[in-house]
Amino acid sequence: GTSLILGMMLPSIVSAEQGSFSIAPKLIAFFPNSDSNGLNNYSTGVGIGVDARYNFLAFFALAAELDYIGASNATGIHYGSTSATVNGNYSNFAVKIDALLTIPLGIIRIFLGPGIVYNNPSVSISGGGSSTTLSTSGYGWEIVGGVDIGVTENGAITAEISFPIDQNVTFSGNSATVNVGGYELMAGYRFFF
Repeated sequence: GTSLILGMMLPSIVSAEQGSFSIAPKLIAFFPNSDSNGLNNYSTGVGIGVDARYNFLAFFALAAELDYIGASNATGIHYGSTSATVNGNYSNFAVKIDALLTIPLGIIRIFLGPGIVYNNPSVSISGGGSSTTLSTSGYGWEIVGGVDIGVTENGAITAEISFPIDQNVTFSGNSATVNVGGYELMAGYRFFF
């Protein structure tokens, strides 16, 4: 009796089955790494992103994602043993491709998997009466995991976290190799088609 009524009232994620397609716009909180050859003095950044996911099988999906991270600032930038009293502003445009194991559990769908990340970071540095902007690009890896919680038959609240792996790039302006990876917490709404 009661379980039948509850089952009829709760939305399902029937759209996330084999052959389904979804799009999720997201808000991102970026937590810079603490690597001495990285972003150790930078503040938490914010950003926006969108992913498109296709479920080839009920338990496997590929996702393509575009992200922009900005507003990550520093007042003392360190690269290795070198320290400079300058101000910095870090931003990054990233393209990600993830292979995801998807596990349906009623209205909840858990996803987890590895991904490749193409970073296109930029660092604007100012101090001592001068300023410069360094930019570069490079590949890295990530592990991503999260959950979609169905709120309608064609929509879900989505939350995820990504862990960076080997996201080192070399800035051509000063030949510095920098770890530009950071943890990302994302939240958004997934539309199923």
